[in-house]
Amino acid sequence: MIDQAAAAFLKAGQLHDPLGFECLAEIKLELSRLAATPDKAKVLRTEAYEAIKQGCALGWVQSFWKLNKFISGEEYETVLRKYGPAPDDFIEALEFFLEENTKTELLH
Repeated sequence: MIDQAAAAFLKAGQLHDPLGFECLAEIKLELSRLAATPDKAKVLRTEAYEAIKQGCALGWVQSFWKLNKFISGEEYETVLRKYGPAPDDFIEALEFFLEENTKTELLH
């Protein structure tokens, strides 16, 4: 039954519903906490992280907020460069857009 729910959330995400990826990530993260082995927990956390990244690709704010559960430092910055800042941060989004499209750095 959990596998069916995960498949349904994945399908919803693939149909561009970011809530599907958020729910998929939550299921995988919770299952990782209950996993019988560390290896299975790692696989489930990796699947949750992939769902979070897909949510970021769709611009889902909650996915951006959850990134820090999985990564930090340089890897976090790399992901933000790839997907841009969280959509609720207009100033940061505008700066990102201008930097990417003009290839100049804005002064703060």
